[in-house]
Amino acid sequence: MVLDQAVGVWGAQAYLLRMAPRLARHGVEMTLAGPPELDLAQAWKAAGLPHIALPLPIVRSVRSDGHRGRLSARAMLREGAQLWRTRALIRDAITSSGCDAVHANGHAIHLDAALAARAAGRPAVLHLHEEMPHRFGAVLRAAAVRTADASVAVSRAVAAGLSLRTRSRVTVIANGVDTAIFRPGAADAGVRAGLGAAPDDVLVVAVTRIDPDKRIEDIITAMTPHRGRPGWHLAIVGVTSSYPEYARQMRELARETLGSQVTFAGRRSDVADIFRAADVLVHAGLVEGMPLGMLEAQACGVPVVGYRVAGVPEAVVDGGTGLLAPAGDVAALRRHLSALLADCELRTRLGAGGIAHVQRRHTLDGQIVSYVRLLDELLGRTSGRTATARRLAGRPS
Repeated sequence: MVLDQAVGVWGAQAYLLRMAPRLARHGVEMTLAGPPELDLAQAWKAAGLPHIALPLPIVRSVRSDGHRGRLSARAMLREGAQLWRTRALIRDAITSSGCDAVHANGHAIHLDAALAARAAGRPAVLHLHEEMPHRFGAVLRAAAVRTADASVAVSRAVAAGLSLRTRSRVTVIANGVDTAIFRPGAADAGVRAGLGAAPDDVLVVAVTRIDPDKRIEDIITAMTPHRGRPGWHLAIVGVTSSYPEYARQMRELARETLGSQVTFAGRRSDVADIFRAADVLVHAGLVEGMPLGMLEAQACGVPVVGYRVAGVPEAVVDGGTGLLAPAGDVAALRRHLSALLADCELRTRLGAGGIAHVQRRHTLDGQIVSYVRLLDELLGRTSGRTATARRLAGRPS
């Protein structure tokens, strides 16, 4: 049983959608359990994958004003009560589904899932997709990891955020890319035009959530010195998760500073085509795990620019597949982007390095093999067992 209640399909959810069919070939069945109205559930069912409707809480916060206010005693009490209700809900679903194991995909459900799986007598695996910058959140994560039977971190940096004692319970399995989808190829002129680029422009893309921790303003500011100079265009591909005012401010800032040389392309499903159409990917997130988009872009032969934070240096070889700036250093980000705008040979060299790097270290098949091995060890079984012997699935309703 796989648990996820995120609003939207982001990197962590896209990973599930790509993993499920391939895991089935290894004898691991996955059933998603969560609110049926969410985008992930809709995409999951559209792919023909089994789903159990489970009314997991969608909004979780111990702060007075959503995720940005101060810690609130009242909110903590409310969430404490919600924790035990959700634990009982998941425990009952585990028992009725007949699943062999539980996989909790988002930090907001980790502790609930670990407690529920223990109560139901099933092993739980937590997937740690990003760093936990907040102290209270880090305490909850540590408690969940100690309660669960196993945890997977997408990078060494994410695992390093835990104490040494807790870290020993975590296995690092780096994110992987489906290189059959994300591969080098000719740029589609129609895709480039749709993103606002002229045929000879250097197209810089940012494929990201338009959220405060993704620092869209840093990207805009880094490109501002080039305003009015011909030969480049910036396309920001994505939508906000839950910060509409921030998204509005970013559009306004971009319009004022970059004018017609920036396009906000919204949500797109043709991400592989976008990467093949791009000349540079820029990602300015500060709270990360191992950004999947950076790996996917490199797999398509696109050099990347970003901050040296969390698992980014594990995903990007600085000077070999992309250029990294110190965290929050917009001036350095600007220098790296300027270098790539001006130097076609540098773009080509870094792009070729990215293809080799992903094929060597970050394939989806490699990620799946590592996960299946972990699951087999957890269940005390060998990789030759049948699909019914290793089920993250239950009986869908």
